[in-house]
Amino acid sequence: DSSNFNTSINGGTSTGTITIGNSAAGAISLQSGSSIGLTGATNINTTGTANTSIGNATGTLTLTGATTVAGTFSQTGANTFGTGTGAVSLNGATSVTGSNTFTVGTGATSLGGDLTVTGATLLNGNTTIGNAGSDTLTVTAQINSDITFASTGTGPSVRSIQVAQQTASNTVGDALGISAGQGNGSGNGGDLLFAAGSADTTGRGGYVSIYGGVGGTTSGNGGDVRIYGGDALAGNGNGGNIVLQG
Repeated sequence: DSSNFNTSINGGTSTGTITIGNSAAGAISLQSGSSIGLTGATNINTTGTANTSIGNATGTLTLTGATTVAGTFSQTGANTFGTGTGAVSLNGATSVTGSNTFTVGTGATSLGGDLTVTGATLLNGNTTIGNAGSDTLTVTAQINSDITFASTGTGPSVRSIQVAQQTASNTVGDALGISAGQGNGSGNGGDLLFAAGSADTTGRGGYVSIYGGVGGTTSGNGGDVRIYGGDALAGNGNGGNIVLQG
């Protein structure tokens, strides 16, 4: 019949179940030149073990409203998984496997918990560690580079390397040790060099000032300043010299 009449499969006023096909039936196709609407709760292959396919290789599957996936969600092939401008929440453990790259654009990245990095870490641009004087930085590894303090660009200023003040009552301040490297075998110990900044054209060279720690506010003594040449561990080696030059 080529008449364009509406066709309905329903139970009228009955609330009974309407079944199309059975476990022995072949493929059942629902095809429309426009759209197929499913109203109400819809269960697709909730008890069987067969795979269920929706859509095709080039078509688009649009899900409007909240979508809940109770089982495993897997996106395979070279196609991409994208979202709109809404928030995305990942609950539970999340992994980026293999040699794939996790890229964040120009937006900020906030991590509320601990961060563990196994491989090499490269931080480009200005980097701030900590947001309060009570924060601490622990470096277990060796530092494999020079340390250069930035100039303020506004004239004379002081960049300091110092140990924090003791907070416990009547407690001796911690010592600060700076030592050169120990030699190996017949090798000499490394030199310890303190040099003030050189003058450029008509200025003078800078001072070298070494101070001991400040004593406590009641009766504590100031800390000593002690300068030693390197020890000779072997009986036929000489101790290091101390050279003071203006």
